[in-house]
Amino acid sequence: MLVLAYLLKTSPEWQGSILRIKTIVDKREEKEEQFKQLNNFISTANMDAEIHVFIKDKQNPYDMIREKSSDANVVFVGMKTPQEDETSESYSDYYTLLQKAIDGLSTTVMVLASENLDFNNIFKL
Repeated sequence: MLVLAYLLKTSPEWQGSILRIKTIVDKREEKEEQFKQLNNFISTANMDAEIHVFIKDKQNPYDMIREKSSDANVVFVGMKTPQEDETSESYSDYYTLLQKAIDGLSTTVMVLASENLDFNNIFKL
């Protein structure tokens, strides 16, 4: 998602826009570490971005995304990758629920999330 947001921001139409990276963590203890990781990444990649880390509360995460992204022109939402033993029907159900959950957001880009990307290679760091 960061790569797509970065590429979008480099286009002439989006120059001057503000990139806000917003993420949700499960526990208060994770907030500072997540902020440090993201800050280190954007500093290393020489990206101009604001970082906002929110702690998951009793609120539905998609309601949090809707609330925290209400002023965004584009929202990137991570999708889980299908599990090896997951049926296509099960993943289709997940996708349908995800579409309903993000209904009402501005332009939304759903991205298959991956933990195993070599950002250093992508950004030539």
